[in-house]
Amino acid sequence: MEQAIEREDPAEVEKKIDSEKSSISGRSPSEIEDVNSRLWLSEDEAYHEAKTHPEGTREIFITFSHDDKDNPRNYSKAKKWYITCFASSLNVLTCLCAGGYSSGVEQLVDEFGVSAEVGTVGLSMYILGFAIGPMLLAPLSEYFGRNPVYFCSWFVLFIFQLPLALAPNIGTVIVCRLIQGFGGSAPLTNTGGSVSDVWDRNASGPAMSIYGLSSTFGPPMALVISGYIALEKGWR
Repeated sequence: MEQAIEREDPAEVEKKIDSEKSSISGRSPSEIEDVNSRLWLSEDEAYHEAKTHPEGTREIFITFSHDDKDNPRNYSKAKKWYITCFASSLNVLTCLCAGGYSSGVEQLVDEFGVSAEVGTVGLSMYILGFAIGPMLLAPLSEYFGRNPVYFCSWFVLFIFQLPLALAPNIGTVIVCRLIQGFGGSAPLTNTGGSVSDVWDRNASGPAMSIYGLSSTFGPPMALVISGYIALEKGWR
């Protein structure tokens, strides 16, 4: 359903503009200079200002210029689609790790001599990691950037595949699955941010569709792949 766009009365807009002009003209030269200094700081100057005066209340405005090469929205379409597809593939792989476990639960239960309920705890722990991870990883991606969070979280996910495959007991499986869920949760929240970083709002529809499809495509694909692997090679 389309929302109606509320437009202001031109007369009211003109009054606001006149009011802003009068407020600026009524300021002292030092106040105007201070406003200009806040508006015209370069990126390096703004960073130095924030670093040297972290507790200050001075407002600093930073934006990209129209043709800034560092602006992700100025990337070529090929690069934008590469980023979109790569980030979405991370989402698919995360879902593969989530759903793939269920295909080997029967063999795992038989090997360790535990009940089916205990065997499914590994799946529950992965989902629990999914719930906890985004609360930490999403804010970190805004502070450190997307890539460092992707790299670190996926390193955790992959490195804990090794002790999981060599697990001597069910406790090791459960702990590894919890940590893997935490590490693999980054794409759940950060992929959407990565897509919105490189696409303008009016052009992001197809890219967001790919991202949304990746979330639903992973689980059924996981059952097919992991089911075949478990049948031919075993759960490990």
